[in-house]
Amino acid sequence: MPNTPLKIENIEIVKRTRQSNQVITGLLSLLLLVAFVLDFRTAVLSVASVGSVWVLGRLVSYRLPIYIAIVLGLGGMYLLSELFDMTYPLYVFVSALAAVVLSSIYAITKEGKLEPAVIFYMDDRVIKCLSTGDNDYKAYTHNPLGFYKTFEMSRIQGITIRRKFMEINYQGTVIRPRELKAEDLGRIEQHIQQHFPNLLNPLLMEEAYHEEKISYNVKFGFLAFGLLIAVIIYFFADNGRNTKLTYMILAAGIVILGIIMSIVSIAKRRHEK
Repeated sequence: MPNTPLKIENIEIVKRTRQSNQVITGLLSLLLLVAFVLDFRTAVLSVASVGSVWVLGRLVSYRLPIYIAIVLGLGGMYLLSELFDMTYPLYVFVSALAAVVLSSIYAITKEGKLEPAVIFYMDDRVIKCLSTGDNDYKAYTHNPLGFYKTFEMSRIQGITIRRKFMEINYQGTVIRPRELKAEDLGRIEQHIQQHFPNLLNPLLMEEAYHEEKISYNVKFGFLAFGLLIAVIIYFFADNGRNTKLTYMILAAGIVILGIIMSIVSIAKRRHEK
């Protein structure tokens, strides 16, 4: 018999997301206002162009492929810039800015009643949670609900719950659900103990921790190697002015990097065996 799904909601993250969107929209609106002050004609025509496209899109049901629409749009903007004696790159930039501002304002006006969002869900088949990768933190700040991801239970190899955070071994990758409070973690741990007690074994997380450590070491190694190559070029190739020696150093670096990557790959396969 399927167990009762566990659902955790949070209204604060919705408030934070809306506030962030409002702040960004306000800043972009100020930038658009600056465009009006600096080049009134270009700004007016940009807003008019965006408004015309929006109205046309409402009236016409047919939708062009995106790449054709972009080409036609840029072509039309070039003709208008020549006709009204505007700087083409500035016209394109202000039009893009106006499109973002107007669409953001429209979205804000359409926001409904403030309701909590589901930040964690768990049943027999999946776990859904807010999860970020190594380079997602800036985007997460602006739109955290965009990182609500789904993970299949059949691929989860272990779970660890501590006082302030939760970690999931998902096929050798460590997943760390975000925005969970201490009471949320308590509910999750109780649910797992009741329905999936075999997953709460710390030893099941060791493989994921090992893979994560290797990943961090490899990234650090690449960074250190790149800095080393840059230092060698600076001191021995006259900061790149000696192009022949610079190319030789870069070629040697690529070869050495390939050897290192091969060694790491072989070591990883042996560990998996």
